[in-house]
Amino acid sequence: MSDDAELRAKARREWWDLKRKLEQVPDVDVPTEAEAIAMLEDLYSQIPPLECKGLCHDTCTAIDASELERRRLRERGVELSYLPISIQIRDIKRAGVQPRCPALGPLNNCTVYDVRPMICRAFGVVYEPAAYNVPHSQPMMCDRGCIPDGTMNPREFARVMLDIEMLSELVTGVSRASK
Repeated sequence: MSDDAELRAKARREWWDLKRKLEQVPDVDVPTEAEAIAMLEDLYSQIPPLECKGLCHDTCTAIDASELERRRLRERGVELSYLPISIQIRDIKRAGVQPRCPALGPLNNCTVYDVRPMICRAFGVVYEPAAYNVPHSQPMMCDRGCIPDGTMNPREFARVMLDIEMLSELVTGVSRASK
């Protein structure tokens, strides 16, 4: 199993362990959606800042998000597919068109930049030093010249993603695993 596959498997195990623990807690105060959005913004603040030059629109293809993030996008008129990303991209390519994020505007700018989901915010900052100089090993780093103020490793990224997913499931009752 590759390191990437092992990391994903470990993250899934951790998520299910945390989910089981959460289910055993008898009286969990469920935050309101407004409180959850504030918590979501706190989680986003763990991502090092990056001044985007807006040149990476061709990498904005099919994206995924937690249900809480999807609700924020829906309020702005952007609907994401629930199909797995690999299936979405396969189907788009079979149709003979360039995959394109539904949040991109006519000038290739992100129309929901201030409420974009974690996967978009993390683009350009997730870096694995152990894979330096290994071809195609840094898929979350920007190759358009945007330099982040810092980076986060894949484990840190996975931890924040799991925290977002757990918060989302607690507030919305919708599990990404059930889609």
